Amino acid sequence: MAIRPVRLVHPAKLPPTSPMRKLPVLLALSFLFFIFWVIYRADIGQPTSLHLFITSLPYGDKVGHFFIFGLLTLLGNLALKLRQITIGSLKIYVASLLVFAFAIIEELSQVFFPDRTLDLVDVIAGTLGIILISLLSKPLAKCLQTHD
Repeated sequence: MAIRPVRLVHPAKLPPTSPMRKLPVLLALSFLFFIFWVIYRADIGQPTSLHLFITSLPYGDKVGHFFIFGLLTLLGNLALKLRQITIGSLKIYVASLLVFAFAIIEELSQVFFPDRTLDLVDVIAGTLGIILISLLSKPLAKCLQTHD
């Protein structure tokens, strides 16, 4: 019996009924629900073990905001197929804008929870992650396409 190599196919090239076509959307939604769970646990004063570990590291909270919102931006941009809107002369990825709005609203909501603290540096860290990944989204998407 001969072993045949596995050939990966980009989701856009799959038939419309293929479940793999929806993989970027599934990953983005799964990660968003994970973030909701972490936020919920923090809001009720019962942070997850992962949250406690990250916040125990020097600047862990800031690094966490950078990577969480950066990864959510990447997954969202891929799920929305790099869809953009134009504001003035600036083209912005729709998912990047949505993640930025989510990050701002989530940080502002911390005012209403006694175990949480509103922190401008958290907003800056998340925003930097969103901007960096937004700049890298198109090259990363092309890289994924060429390797499929």
